[in-house]
Amino acid sequence: MMKLKGKFEFFGTQLATGKESVFEVKENMILDTMYSKLVQLFGGETSAYINRMQFGTGATAAAKDQTFLQVPITPIKAVSAAIDPGDDNTVIFTAYLLEDEANGFPISEAGLVSADGVLVTRITFTARTKSSSYQFGFRWSITVKS
Repeated sequence: MMKLKGKFEFFGTQLATGKESVFEVKENMILDTMYSKLVQLFGGETSAYINRMQFGTGATAAAKDQTFLQVPITPIKAVSAAIDPGDDNTVIFTAYLLEDEANGFPISEAGLVSADGVLVTRITFTARTKSSSYQFGFRWSITVKS
């Protein structure tokens, strides 16, 4: 049986100094929809690619059958994806909110989204209000094990 495990990292870079701070590192829940997206990927369905990250201000904990963020905001960001050089069973998705994006919002939830708009992971974390002084970074590692 295939098992998926997720790890989420939330960090910020102060633009004036370049100093990076890690705000939170958490294990996260893989939603039921992730498994159907993997089957579609194995079958060659390109709309199943995980290619975006969405952010929000919701605080209700994730549930396995969730299909949306609680309080989504814009922008929805494209992710970079790469195989972890230290573990070829892990893919790392990374996205950034730049200095001119989402300012004034207390960011407290995030999710990975497939190309056809399906939410496949969701996590909540301690809210941090985004300002133009910071670039926020979000790194999601998904490990596939048998």
